[in-house]
Amino acid sequence: MKPTNEVMIQPLTTPIFLCFDWMQVSSLLPVADTMDNNSNNSHGNTEDEHNRECCKSTAEQNRAENRIYMVVFCSIRAADADEELLYAADAEAHEEAKRSGGLLTYWYGSLNQERECFATCIWRSREDAIKASKLPNYLKAASLASTKYDFYDLQRYWLTFSSAGEPIFDSVASLISEQ
Repeated sequence: MKPTNEVMIQPLTTPIFLCFDWMQVSSLLPVADTMDNNSNNSHGNTEDEHNRECCKSTAEQNRAENRIYMVVFCSIRAADADEELLYAADAEAHEEAKRSGGLLTYWYGSLNQERECFATCIWRSREDAIKASKLPNYLKAASLASTKYDFYDLQRYWLTFSSAGEPIFDSVASLISEQ
């Protein structure tokens, strides 16, 4: 995954959809073609209410079947943070996550002048990410956050792609609260 200049310069304020070339990212991920609500379909007359509902249902089902789980970590590193310790802990957690299964891709940015950083991992499923988050190296790396960062924010999304390859981000937190 190659980041955009925006996320490198402003990792805390760049909207997620501007962080990567998502067409390129979608080509790397094991997601089938999806149909969004604005796509043409083969269910006949789109003016017919029944057909619109059928197509909407099909699009929503396709998105649900092809969604993947994305975790974003935005941070400001403490001025006195031990960089070697953080990088080693991150590398060990990353290797552990790869071995645990389900990690599709991972990207970790460089600090900017304000010590801000952006990192993301994309998982096959939320269950895979939760499983990895209980492993020893992840727990060790996560335990450093409260003392090695002045600020951090952990965001979770369901990521799907429209039939045109455009990313669709649904906040996991908002979807869970609706249920």
